[in-house]
Amino acid sequence: MGCLKGKEKGVKRARLPKKLILLFLALIFGLLVRALNPPLPEFQDKIANRTFARASDLFYNFEVTRYPSSAEITEFKPSETTVGIDADTSKLNFGIIPQGGSFSRRTINLTSLGKDARISVRAYGEIQPYVSFSQNDFIIRKDKKAVVEAVFDTKKNNKFAEIANYTGEIDITVQTPKFDFLYALWGSQ
Repeated sequence: MGCLKGKEKGVKRARLPKKLILLFLALIFGLLVRALNPPLPEFQDKIANRTFARASDLFYNFEVTRYPSSAEITEFKPSETTVGIDADTSKLNFGIIPQGGSFSRRTINLTSLGKDARISVRAYGEIQPYVSFSQNDFIIRKDKKAVVEAVFDTKKNNKFAEIANYTGEIDITVQTPKFDFLYALWGSQ
């Protein structure tokens, strides 16, 4: 029986390294999934002016620029239609839009300085269902420029937005890796 106990202990000891290896591989897999899908900031409160925040996690640095945004949907009256321009660079307002499928467009100019960056653009709040972007979740190469068109369309799912003032924010997140090997995970976008 003494031999049998020794064999049982040997079997248990042999399985212990396998469990540690599996645990280690699961941890590595979890870190890779996390690296490929980092959390984006969430809309929390309405903001009055453009804000800028920096954050980081184990693998990435994030720079988030938050712009308050609004659009006013009005009844279309050709005799009363005027053109309004909002030149405030601290907000991304779409202005006054006649109800009925018309849309308003804002241009966002982006430049990557020093290294490649992943750009994510998100709309939050009441404007979210009506705002779309010409490109999103893309990589801008080092020292290159990109233009993103933000479009507010009053028609969604064959239904026009009600006459009202819609508010929210548009967040632009710039993500850069802390380590160069992480660029390989981005692929060749």
